[in-house]
Amino acid sequence: MARGTFASIGGVKRISVVVLAIVISVGACVFAFPAAGNAASVHRWHLSSKTYKDDLVAVSRNADFTCYLTALSTSTGNATPSIQGPGGPGTISATYAASDLTGLIDTQGQLSYLANLHNPVTSSDLDQARTNLIGALNQTLQGSSCPTTSGLAVLDSLPPSFVDLLVTQQAVQTAVNTLAIREASKPGLAFAFYRFQPSLWDTVCFNLVYSQSPQAVSAAQQAIGGGQSIGQAVSASQGVVSSTPSPECVGPNTSLFSASYGVQRNTVGLPIGQPSQIVSAGGTYAFYIVTKRTPNTFAASRAAIINDLAGQASRVIDAKSGTYLSQDDVVVNSQFGRWQAPTRTVAGQVDPPLAPTH
Repeated sequence: MARGTFASIGGVKRISVVVLAIVISVGACVFAFPAAGNAASVHRWHLSSKTYKDDLVAVSRNADFTCYLTALSTSTGNATPSIQGPGGPGTISATYAASDLTGLIDTQGQLSYLANLHNPVTSSDLDQARTNLIGALNQTLQGSSCPTTSGLAVLDSLPPSFVDLLVTQQAVQTAVNTLAIREASKPGLAFAFYRFQPSLWDTVCFNLVYSQSPQAVSAAQQAIGGGQSIGQAVSASQGVVSSTPSPECVGPNTSLFSASYGVQRNTVGLPIGQPSQIVSAGGTYAFYIVTKRTPNTFAASRAAIINDLAGQASRVIDAKSGTYLSQDDVVVNSQFGRWQAPTRTVAGQVDPPLAPTH
């Protein structure tokens, strides 16, 4: 595992990618209970079962888009369920459908929250989102082995209703990000955050000691705390790896910086040369040893502070959007799964892959 992976251990930054989901239709009924022909309903929004299944089946047969999905997963490192069921093209994975519905429903919660703030998604927002989506498709496709490298060509090959939701979700995500940045940029907020704990914005150089064995990491931590060198402790603890002899340095202007979750948060007040507390992520256990700490001015840290505050604001927005998605607000057709409001997910069915409705 690469050293850089652990520069934000203890809380991995969220990476913004194009959300792959489909909104098909918006009904006029005010009831939350879906008609027999709906896959899901949220407030006034209804998703047609027939259109939903037929569109997904069509997409599962689209080799260019399927290739794009694979390339996107590879480039971001975020694995997504295969859209195709066990029967291959023309069938839909029930796991994918449940994951997809979760994204669609979440988008409706965000739309409700934005509307309540009198910040609705506009037609111009949708136009810009379509342009952004094509750009995102181009970037992924042109760095892949897919035969088609034109994002516009791929979009044009998809069902229009499928594309409409891709564009809608892109617009909603942009609106949420813009709102978070606006909240983070309020006058005086960034400076107050800096003044509260300036050391969070230091440039910290460190060694990382890590292993998949918590016992081995703990033994190395105790040995270094007792006066052994990193090399001695690593040699004595089987399976432990260190970033020595090239310490990583992370500061406000580096790509791996995250004051809320990364190196800075886990090493605040830690003396030079002493091991931090053990942190874990993805089955790997690790601790930091600070080799150098350099304070930064507010001016040098401001952009990173606003970015960090925006991340916090995004989590608040996400939580508030969830209040529009209670068990009574959302109904999912049992053919597709069950809505679980506490986790805001659709629990999928373990049944044969969905087939076309015609």
